[in-house]
Amino acid sequence: MTAISAPRAHAVRRASIAAAGIASAIAAHMVAMGDLALLPVAPALWAMLIALAAVIGTRRAPFVARGMGATALLVVLSQMAMHVGMVTAPWAFGIAAHHAEPLLTPGSAVAHVVAAIVLVALVAWGERALAVLSAVARAVLSPAPRRPRRSGVVACVRPSCASRAPRARFLRATPSRGPPLPA
Repeated sequence: MTAISAPRAHAVRRASIAAAGIASAIAAHMVAMGDLALLPVAPALWAMLIALAAVIGTRRAPFVARGMGATALLVVLSQMAMHVGMVTAPWAFGIAAHHAEPLLTPGSAVAHVVAAIVLVALVAWGERALAVLSAVARAVLSPAPRRPRRSGVVACVRPSCASRAPRARFLRATPSRGPPLPA
């Protein structure tokens, strides 16, 4: 078991915002059109879009949950981007091409508002849960603080251990170099 890394936690957050945008855009598209003519490849395209959003960008900072305002803004921007993408290029989302509809209808606007409220709450809850789990994993799996290692050499550094010179006066000593001088 390893702690979730900061880049992975940020990738999960980006993926959840992209998934919220796709889910709300699909719901609004179904409300506006009445039906949704999906191609068989649609779920794979949605998964690729979510995965692409997850891997774009890296962060090394510790994961901290964003505020509700920032989360709401990102989810709404994601919704808008996905809705515009589904209207202008439906084939990129696995939706069969059909006649042109207006960019925003009253039904799709209501669907987006309802989806925004629900999805902002879900993404914010998931982000807070991810922040708590990340902090718990960091705390549990962080290495215990190491005690200072004792050195292998034992040395006496106190002055009381050091040998002291006797206090008696020294007699004049002759050097002990070379042979003794004749007397």
